[in-house]
Amino acid sequence: MASPVSRSVLCQEKHERQARPLKANQAYHFLKYADKVYKLSGALESLSDGREWAHVPLESVLTSVILGLVCRLGSLNQIEAAIRNGEFDKVLGRMKEKPSADTIGYALKRMDAEELRKYNSVIIQKARYNKVFSKGTVDGLVVAGIDGRELYSTKAQSRSCRRCCVRNNDGVDEYYERVVAVCYVGEGPALLIGMRKQERGEGELSAGISTLRELYWRNTRFCDVIVADALYAKAPFINEVTSQGKWVVIRVKQDDYLIVKDAEGLFAGRAPDFEKEGIEDFKGSRYDIKIWDEEGFTSWDGVRGSLRCLKVEEVRHSIKNGRPVTEENTSYIVTTCPKALVRPLTVWKIMHARWDIENRVFHQAKTHCSLDHCFIHDEVATEVFWMLQVIALNLLLLFKWRALREKSLTLLELARAILVGLAQLPEPLFKDSG
Repeated sequence: MASPVSRSVLCQEKHERQARPLKANQAYHFLKYADKVYKLSGALESLSDGREWAHVPLESVLTSVILGLVCRLGSLNQIEAAIRNGEFDKVLGRMKEKPSADTIGYALKRMDAEELRKYNSVIIQKARYNKVFSKGTVDGLVVAGIDGRELYSTKAQSRSCRRCCVRNNDGVDEYYERVVAVCYVGEGPALLIGMRKQERGEGELSAGISTLRELYWRNTRFCDVIVADALYAKAPFINEVTSQGKWVVIRVKQDDYLIVKDAEGLFAGRAPDFEKEGIEDFKGSRYDIKIWDEEGFTSWDGVRGSLRCLKVEEVRHSIKNGRPVTEENTSYIVTTCPKALVRPLTVWKIMHARWDIENRVFHQAKTHCSLDHCFIHDEVATEVFWMLQVIALNLLLLFKWRALREKSLTLLELARAILVGLAQLPEPLFKDSG
């Protein structure tokens, strides 16, 4: 039995430990979480490239790139500098040959982006299995948004590839890269479910349909609802989503659709079906909305089945430059969600959540993983690098959402903490690559 003196000393030490701020090694916890839950090291070890007699293992190359993206290193040269400075030694082991920027580019040019898509699909499926979205993202429904985005462009043909899209700008050919991305919107981490390059001569609509087909083939139940903007208000897209057993929500801007004209005829002189004031969004704006809602429309040529149309009149109250601002807007929403199962307010929320693609997903991907920066331009390596950026961002978001103890850390602060923690790891986490 401990003496009174020893007990007092123990109590004092315990009090000092509790009073002292403890800073966890975020690099250690991130790598352990990614490896334990999502089998990161095993997945990277299973990948292959076309190099012969490679001195630097592909696993070391990919681990370096993913860590560089997680830590917000903005170029291959910055990643090479971190490797040369020994900042990744505790992760990669003390290898005799360390990957350089040229080695990374050479290896990525000989990879297959399809293998990385498979691993990202494993991450998404595991996240759903672990009930990351158990409460849904919008009123109990798991909602995914789809949108296209131009990442970067150049007028130099030498910095383009044969898969680049081409447009003529004032008589000068401009080469640019576009992608179509599908991601979760609403509550929860804004994970990128999939991203596909828009090929030369291919429209965004056809690229979006192909992306959804690929995702459905990998994981049929990745979401309940697909939300899109007016560009996707076409019969082939609606039919594709319906054939996958999902609902679709689309904003219709054009007023020449027969379904809108038919709906206007029904809504004229009729009180709104739903009305509510003081709805607040995450930016602090307040909305007053009136919704007219009807279903059973069959006037959209080519669409299999009937549709539901909602007319929304909303008044937005916000503060700009210190002054209150009121904005009025009328919009139309077409959906396959049945009235008996999905409330009009929920449909309105889903349509508003579509802006998460711009405000959260693309912004996060550009800010934290430099998605709009051309690390390497090659018809193969460019798409491979995009998928590495998607994987890095998803793992970082899942770690912050599910495992991070210090919830107040921003993604920027977390990236810096991981970079600092890499050099302070207690021991190599992955096997020696020497």
